[in-house]
Amino acid sequence: MPLVLHGGSGTPLADVRRAIECGIAKVNIATEFLDTYIKTTLKVFGDLNGGFVPPDKLADPIVDACAAHVARLIRFFAGRD
Repeated sequence: MPLVLHGGSGTPLADVRRAIECGIAKVNIATEFLDTYIKTTLKVFGDLNGGFVPPDKLADPIVDACAAHVARLIRFFAGRD
């Protein structure tokens, strides 16, 4: 029976890896993902300093930062850090 770690955000990574080794099959990280999204969005808007970026380009660094963060977590959870 696959087990899910609910509330995985903020859990020390070493503890998450140990939980995976003990049978956890899914780790929920929505809060951690949202934190990355919000922090990056605020940085992007701060860096604009009142300037303009076309809406289709505004999200690029935000999506890139979120994707990189999730990729790092997936590699870590898989033991390939």
